[in-house]
Amino acid sequence: MRKNTPMRFLSILSLTVLFAFNLAMIGCSDDKKDDGPNGSTVSGTVVNSSSQPVANIVVSINTTPAKSDTTGADGKYSIAEVPVGTYTLTFSGTDFVTTTTSVTVEQDDPSTQVGNTAIAATSEQTGTISGTVSGGGNNLADAEIKIIGTTASNGRTAVTDASGNYSFTGVFVGAYTVAVERDGYTPDSSDVTVTATQTSTANFSLTQTAILSGNLTTTLTLNPNIVYKLSGPYQIVPGAILNIPAGTRIEAVEGTGALILTIRATASNASTVSKPNGKIYAMGTADNPIVFTTERSAGTRTRGLWGGIVLNGVADINVPGDIGIGEGNTGSYGPGFGSFTLNSSVGDTMSSGEFHYVRVEFGGTKVTPDNEVNGWTFNAVGSNTVLDHIQSHMIADDGFEWFGGTVKGKYLVASGCDDDMFDTDFGTQVKLQHVFGIQDKALANRGMEADNDGSGSGNTPISKPTIWNFTFIGGNDIDDKNNDDNSEGMYWRRNTRYDANNGIVAYFNRIGLVLDGSADSTNAANGTATAKNIIMFNNAINPAKHINQVAFKTTAQNYDTLGLRSIINSWNIRVQNPNFTAVTTAGNANPMDGNMPDPRPTATVTGDTPPNDGFFDVAATYIGAFNSTTNWLTNWTTWAKQ
Repeated sequence: MRKNTPMRFLSILSLTVLFAFNLAMIGCSDDKKDDGPNGSTVSGTVVNSSSQPVANIVVSINTTPAKSDTTGADGKYSIAEVPVGTYTLTFSGTDFVTTTTSVTVEQDDPSTQVGNTAIAATSEQTGTISGTVSGGGNNLADAEIKIIGTTASNGRTAVTDASGNYSFTGVFVGAYTVAVERDGYTPDSSDVTVTATQTSTANFSLTQTAILSGNLTTTLTLNPNIVYKLSGPYQIVPGAILNIPAGTRIEAVEGTGALILTIRATASNASTVSKPNGKIYAMGTADNPIVFTTERSAGTRTRGLWGGIVLNGVADINVPGDIGIGEGNTGSYGPGFGSFTLNSSVGDTMSSGEFHYVRVEFGGTKVTPDNEVNGWTFNAVGSNTVLDHIQSHMIADDGFEWFGGTVKGKYLVASGCDDDMFDTDFGTQVKLQHVFGIQDKALANRGMEADNDGSGSGNTPISKPTIWNFTFIGGNDIDDKNNDDNSEGMYWRRNTRYDANNGIVAYFNRIGLVLDGSADSTNAANGTATAKNIIMFNNAINPAKHINQVAFKTTAQNYDTLGLRSIINSWNIRVQNPNFTAVTTAGNANPMDGNMPDPRPTATVTGDTPPNDGFFDVAATYIGAFNSTTNWLTNWTTWAKQ
């Protein structure tokens, strides 16, 4: 038995060693686990104002408990096993200004690089940048602040505390931009100058943002203190109402197919509406207009960055079946419901809302050739809809287009539109007064284009717009086209009728008014298409074919079987200078030069009295959209081309 004792001792010893080794391995395994998903090594380099490394700087981080490291000759530090979270790094050393910066450790990130941190010697000139970030009536925590400049302090970052405060100490003297970002708010920045031993303050009040997308099925009132991001089509369904207060800004998200549209009413029979049209009440003022625009910043904006506003109603149209499909596939419109057609006494007066002092900018998406979304589209919109001081600016298609309907509008502005400024189709009976349009010399088409329908049929109702007090200013080019596009002041075709009165048509490259087709010449001859009390000026002219800067098909063929020359002479068209107060035209200059024009005539020219029907302003007996005293473009319109 004694002979076996050494062997037993060795066996026990071996087991003890193995057990201890396993414990050590388990400990090592746990350490590695803590160093991975639950921790990170925070490292970086401390430099001076000359970007040279600084040794003997104590770098501490406010973990629990706090951790620290001291820089070596290379200025580097490394702090291991820092848990996930956001911390403050503090840099301190003899003869150096204590400096702080923030650092965030992400989950599953074993290494967090801070980069270079500049620390100032006490003998160097430094100051402090501090401030508060607020938004939506509250101070904002977790806003990200960054210093941008040319000194070694460039790139320093901080995060606001629970009270919205931030501070950068030891910032080298110089000029900086302080930039701030926070989720749900519009980024902002401010320029500051840091002086020695002083504190420079940069406070921020951020604008809150919210998304508009999908379908609105109830009543929603927007907040003018929030910038709304329009993402994709935003549809106001039947029975729903969107209220937009003065001063509200809606920015379209590029590339999402952004547009805003109302859906036409539903009906159960020819006289009964189940749910009325979706409605928008946009109640801007001259001092606080409502703006629909792109999210791009000024100076980078172009036409066609989003869609526009589309209103779909149930007023009369001349499309077979009494139902149309909006351009750009923007929904159905008209009084047709398959088995029945809504009575005109119901649909023709139905409202799609009100629009006061509203701008639509940098829109007009082209879906396919001849299938676009205009700045403003009115599809079978009824007469109780209110259009009052609305602008369509820098649009890649028409500024305004009416497909059928009976809507009325005053104080309309089309500026810098790629295609027609105003366009009418499908039996519209629109009434307009105080209408202004101005072309961009670089890209434009017609002032007013009018059709009965696409084929020039006799489908009823026959289109007959009525417009009083208008001023159309063309591109003022020496060529007969703008960028290979047409350039007529008014172009009536395809059997349209028209009632135009007290207008000015000037500086169009081709012609003032064209009656294009036998049907349109016949309408002029029988008095259903007229342009009376018009000033024509500096529109292209061929005396052999045109009369008073008006062209019609029979004159182009050198005969006049309808006696149109004498009829047009009776319209009181005057070929004379309108003498605008301030519109850029000298030397074939671009009338749309980025500044607000002043198209008031220096002296009033009297025309006729508008109809006394409850809509038209009967006191506007002058020719043109403006009298000689009031430029109603002031304050609420825009003229920026980018």
